Amino acid sequence: MSTDIDVLLSLYKEELAYAKHHSAMRANVTSLICVIASATLALARSDDLLMADLPLTIFIALLGIFGVIFNLKQYERGRLHRKRAKYIRILVKKKKYSGHFVGAGLLQVYNLPLFKNLGDLYYSRPPLAFKL
Repeated sequence: MSTDIDVLLSLYKEELAYAKHHSAMRANVTSLICVIASATLALARSDDLLMADLPLTIFIALLGIFGVIFNLKQYERGRLHRKRAKYIRILVKKKKYSGHFVGAGLLQVYNLPLFKNLGDLYYSRPPLAFKL
């Protein structure tokens, strides 16, 4: 019994590490986008605003769109790993108190439609970046 709980706890730690990785990636890419956008803006505004600066402003706009899409996707992936970790924690509690798994157990962790049975673990409306 303790080995099953140890396996679940290691899976729990792994899912939390993945979620932390996605959050760190979001932060790093966001700061990089801010630096690139500010440098491009400084280059564009170094002289009077001319038509020659139009490609730089379009680049800044496209960079912002990329940043929004990237952040949405990384947020979605981090949320997925946090939900898996939460479900694993529920399985550990069930295992600890009952001595055996209820339902499909660990197979449900990686099958998200089965989260509908757990209420708050499933979101009914996918985020914007779900299909990207």
